[in-house]
Amino acid sequence: MTNCERDIIQKLFSLVQPTMTLGMNGLALSIYWLGAALVNKIALTDPMGRIGMFSDVLVFSTYATYIVMSFMMLVMIFMMLPQAEVSAERINEVLNYEPKVGVFGKTGVGKSSLCNALFGQDVCEISDVEACTRNPQEVLLHMGGKKITLVDIPGVGENEDRDREYAQLYSKILPELDVALWVIKADDRAMSSDEAFFKQIVKPHVEQGKVFFFVLNQCDKIEPFREWNESGHEPGPKQLQNIQRKITDVATRFSVPESKIIPVSACEKYNLVRLIDEMVFAMPKDKKITIVNSAARENVSAQAQEDAKKGFFETVGEIIENAVDKGAEVIGKVIDVIDTAKDFIRDLFWWF
Repeated sequence: MTNCERDIIQKLFSLVQPTMTLGMNGLALSIYWLGAALVNKIALTDPMGRIGMFSDVLVFSTYATYIVMSFMMLVMIFMMLPQAEVSAERINEVLNYEPKVGVFGKTGVGKSSLCNALFGQDVCEISDVEACTRNPQEVLLHMGGKKITLVDIPGVGENEDRDREYAQLYSKILPELDVALWVIKADDRAMSSDEAFFKQIVKPHVEQGKVFFFVLNQCDKIEPFREWNESGHEPGPKQLQNIQRKITDVATRFSVPESKIIPVSACEKYNLVRLIDEMVFAMPKDKKITIVNSAARENVSAQAQEDAKKGFFETVGEIIENAVDKGAEVIGKVIDVIDTAKDFIRDLFWWF
């Protein structure tokens, strides 16, 4: 059912109360008129017959009123159906929403490897020789019945001509994304191209509320790289200190909070859980569950799952509350008509 059809139905239903009130009053007048005619046909010398006929008229009027009330209850059910349908559709939209995640950054920082690690599938081409991602690779992933659109976007810093081309591409793609990740190589000191693109193109969208994170990838290569704990898949003490220095440096250069900079290692699967957590926590509550359902199971923490569930149930609660509020208006109108019918019945018996 389209929104236009629903509007038409609601407008038609808005006429129910005045129509039913008019109908009930008309019904009462008709019954009284016919009853008076029937009573009038009985001779004055037969008072018991006239009283019996009058009693029959009252009983018939009462039954007729009850029938009208029952019809009103049926109408109420049909009036609530469109609201119930809208609520069900909205809940399905939340459950079946396909989030769109864009991965930006300079060539060679491991964007494709990060995508593959985060979502547990080899969805993006990887090459150690040249920049593979020449055009946006938009891939629709199927994760346990759920879907997510992953956009692996061409990296900046290849050459000036391509950077000018990519500037237009970035501006076009950013508004369409639910989450934007800007990947920087953890041991890379040349960040001028990243800085220029971020400040000129990305930052205005971030200031408007776009969910955005810097991702320091390949943290396992930060010096002293031999200190990397291969069995624990985590950096050593000195590496951690250098990673923190890098985070502080990036935060200063790009003028962003350190909390928006997540150090990871795609090949070592280091800190991917935290990255997913931060994405989930930053998403609107009606979209959190889609990120959780799309990520690889091993990258989703219990805290992220709980936050997503909370967001989903709050969204469903708001949808139902909105439907109930609108339904209450409908019920109120029906109750008004029923109260009128009850008053009408009481008046009949009081008169009798």
